[in-house]
Amino acid sequence: MTKWRKLVTVVIVCGLWSAITMGYLAAASASGELPVRAVKITMAHEEHGQFVDQISELAAENTFEVRVGQPLLDPTDIRIWMWRRDLKMLAVPINDPNTLDLRYDIGIYASGDQPLPMDLVDRFVEDLQDRLRHLDRVTFTIFK
Repeated sequence: MTKWRKLVTVVIVCGLWSAITMGYLAAASASGELPVRAVKITMAHEEHGQFVDQISELAAENTFEVRVGQPLLDPTDIRIWMWRRDLKMLAVPINDPNTLDLRYDIGIYASGDQPLPMDLVDRFVEDLQDRLRHLDRVTFTIFK
């Protein structure tokens, strides 16, 4: 396989992955699906690996299925989907010109037909904060 063909393949795969990600966000928006809780997290760029590791551990300990993807060549452009019967979470990096740090927006959604107890959501967000609190320059903004 030539270098040109490899490059074209990478570009196509990245484009498809981005389309899938944007399609999920557009579908959630078009269906009126709004998060029951949103969290904005900023941290030092060098912490993105620890961020992904901690989210993955949180998923494993709370019986979530998890998918981590890097649709672009930027190593900090990592998207995380977690889901289980009652709750799902989507974390996407945001290019925020107001900060030099890495920013992720996290949406927490009800999954299924049953209402999601807010105390469960609150405990989930607290666990998320506890796991990430040690990251360099980490800040949390929680939207209820």
